[in-house]
Amino acid sequence: MKYWFYILLCIGLVSCLEKDPLINPPGATEVFFELDPKSTNKVFLSVENKEVVKQCSVDSIWHLKFQNGEGNWAIFLNPSLDISLYNTEITNYSEIDYTYVLEDLEWVRDFPLSSTVLPSFGTWGDYSFNNPKSFKNVYLLRAKIGLNLSYYKIQILDAVGGNYRIRFGKLDGSVDNTYLVEKNSNYTHSYIYLGSKPRKVSIEPPLDQWEFALGYGLDSINNNHNRIPTKYINDFIGVYQLIVTNKAKVKLSIVDDISFEEIDYFYAKNLDFMGYDQIPNVLAEYNFDRNIYEASENVSLVIKKDNLYYKVKASNVSSISPFAVSMLLSIESL
Repeated sequence: MKYWFYILLCIGLVSCLEKDPLINPPGATEVFFELDPKSTNKVFLSVENKEVVKQCSVDSIWHLKFQNGEGNWAIFLNPSLDISLYNTEITNYSEIDYTYVLEDLEWVRDFPLSSTVLPSFGTWGDYSFNNPKSFKNVYLLRAKIGLNLSYYKIQILDAVGGNYRIRFGKLDGSVDNTYLVEKNSNYTHSYIYLGSKPRKVSIEPPLDQWEFALGYGLDSINNNHNRIPTKYINDFIGVYQLIVTNKAKVKLSIVDDISFEEIDYFYAKNLDFMGYDQIPNVLAEYNFDRNIYEASENVSLVIKKDNLYYKVKASNVSSISPFAVSMLLSIESL
């Protein structure tokens, strides 16, 4: 009988041990997509399900995006469109009309920092209130579509019920709308199209469906010495391929000191992780001798979601045009 006691004791001890994360590790799954500023300009991916969740077309045009996170009130311009902003610092909406002098104004765009973007709207109100109190400044918005150049005025009004409120119109008064932009905690941003009547545009999938995305956005030229922009905004900023993270759900670490195959659970859990809004597309780099994009040779992403880790690497990158690529990503759970 004493032998049965020892056998049962061993079984009990084994059952209490934590499962080794490397037992029966799943292999890498390959995910294919194309990224093109003239067609599919943003791709949302799930590392948990190892799949493309949503591909956004350039036909889904938006002008402004509004942060949805609690206590977050930044408003951004669409970097893929030729739009810019000027703060008149005038608070009387009616005072800005077709007689306003538009020459020699210093038009600005959102400005990229190391891991985020500084919005050209700046701090538009007093955020210490649950419903921010607006400074009521009237902004001019300049939008160039093809050869057509249009000017609009926009005023951020006091927030209501935890939501944004804007007044938007043309300088000649032919368009004048007050519009409520509702915050939705299921999405990182709310996207708005500014037409004769502003309307919401569906861009992102829900927060719980994706971990990171690849697309195009503003970034510093100095941060992209081995990539080329789709266009230059000025001598310092261009529109580049970027990686955007679902910062509410995941954190990211860039690994370039060991190979993709060598990254395991124990290596990953000792990495330093950060929450990025955006970083350059480090998975691909431009070969200036061959004039094509190629997969970065020894750069991987490790993504942390809760207590789970995933590694991502571009196994193949092909140039469709100087600015468009097809990518085959290897995604593996650790």
